[in-house]
Amino acid sequence: MADSLAFGALKPAAVFQPCTDDEVVESAVRPDLERAVYTTLHRVVCLTRAGDVVDVTLRAVLGRPTAHC
Repeated sequence: MADSLAFGALKPAAVFQPCTDDEVVESAVRPDLERAVYTTLHRVVCLTRAGDVVDVTLRAVLGRPTAHC
């Protein structure tokens, strides 16, 4: 068994921070760690390692129930 201190402290391979005040419901990260996606109750947000943010606001369709009703 290898000595756990031989390689030093572990560091994250990537860090993706949700936007301020977002309450994350679910999240996923691509296997290559280039993008992460998270959902709130009303938005889908895609973050890239380069810092780009793509934000899609979800609209409820009148007369159709949603998963969060």
